[in-house]
Amino acid sequence: FSDRFRAAIAKACVVPLSDGRVFLFGGLSANGPTNLAELISPDGMVVSISDPAISGRVDHTCTLLEDGSILIAAGRTNAGPASDLWQFAP
Repeated sequence: FSDRFRAAIAKACVVPLSDGRVFLFGGLSANGPTNLAELISPDGMVVSISDPAISGRVDHTCTLLEDGSILIAAGRTNAGPASDLWQFAP
């Protein structure tokens, strides 16, 4: 894991992908919910993904869909409960 994501690992969602990579999203940092995302390959290579459109969150769900994309839903943000959905295509 990258040092940047390690600070936000609490309550992150983790999704194993069919190609062997792992997707991590969100979690709780010292500053509250974060929208940090990372793709980690089996060889340990980490790719950080930044999407300012999705708010940081905890207690959310991440679901791998049949097309290989990931649905990120609900959770809590700094502002309270989140009721949005996001689809991420790695």
